Amino acid sequence: MSITTGRSNLWISATWVIGGMLAGCVTSLPPGSTFDQPPPFEEGVDKIFWLSKVEITEPTIATDPSQKELLEGNLTVNLYRFLADARYFREVKLLPGSPAPEDYLLQFRFSRYWQARSSGLFRFPTDRSELLGTLTIEDGTGNSVTQVQSEVIEEHQVSPWSFEAAFPSGIKARTKLVVDLLRKAFLNIHVQSGGK
Repeated sequence: MSITTGRSNLWISATWVIGGMLAGCVTSLPPGSTFDQPPPFEEGVDKIFWLSKVEITEPTIATDPSQKELLEGNLTVNLYRFLADARYFREVKLLPGSPAPEDYLLQFRFSRYWQARSSGLFRFPTDRSELLGTLTIEDGTGNSVTQVQSEVIEEHQVSPWSFEAAFPSGIKARTKLVVDLLRKAFLNIHVQSGGK
């Protein structure tokens, strides 16, 4: 192989590498289940709420039953802790149990639950979260109280020196989605009760 040919091959290889870096790549991330600190609400709902197991129908997760079961369980426990710390209700409990007729039941469903990281040359990686959720509230007898839906698309750069660089969480987007759903549901409940 001549020196000219070797240099040519090296240049072609370098061009491919740099081109790939400039174009960037997108890598799916394992879905998280934690939440940030709950923000204060001006008005909560003075009732006992029962939390049902969270349901996820995101296609990329639903195809793996073991991953789906684990994630739904973790989400339910962490969401229960989030709601207990938030004190938006008189009390929050976990189903199964024996709700009274005047109690409310919470059902969170996520039809979009996706997170990915993109990277490129001369910039920090960017984490992107896409979430679509529905919150259904029923009373203790099974009658519908309200149903709301919300979508959150959030992205932010990740410093290579941050904790999130090694352990991506999507915590901001997840917290925002749950808070948005609760605000919408509470507004409907207050409107139905005449603001009482």
